[in-house]
Amino acid sequence: MKSKLQTTQPHQISDHLLPEDVLKQFIADLKDLIDIVEKSLFNLQNHSAFHGGEIFSQLGQATQSVNENIESVIDYLHSKLKDGLIETEGKISLEILGRFSHVLRESSAPLQGFVNVVQHIKWTEDEFEHNKKAIRLYGKRLVKNFRLLDGNWQVWLETRKFDWKQVTDK
Repeated sequence: MKSKLQTTQPHQISDHLLPEDVLKQFIADLKDLIDIVEKSLFNLQNHSAFHGGEIFSQLGQATQSVNENIESVIDYLHSKLKDGLIETEGKISLEILGRFSHVLRESSAPLQGFVNVVQHIKWTEDEFEHNKKAIRLYGKRLVKNFRLLDGNWQVWLETRKFDWKQVTDK
């Protein structure tokens, strides 16, 4: 039986898919991974440097999978740009897809870096706590951004207005 992480690996994106379909699949692929990140962050609060191995392993795997999904979307966007697919109908969904992956990557890339470092270096308790704070910061940002984007992407497509600032100012 496959674990949740194994079943949420990035799908190969066909060049024939519409940007809206890629966006929908991207969100679906990330939901379980973001739940794992959120749960790991909650469980991380009470762990010391010597007892956090499994949590960091799960968090690292989930974050790596998030980043792999983002990379597959970026590869798709690059192929569409090279093919000249910036039609009026696809432009807004490509823009949202690009912004979506960019906003998530701003948190997921540093999160993965900090988790990797914490897993492979012995830290003093103070150093560990400092790194744990950074992990929580980037992890919470990743979860928050995903929840905001997950809750608004359909409205952005329907209205053809991508107003990230308006959503985050609420």
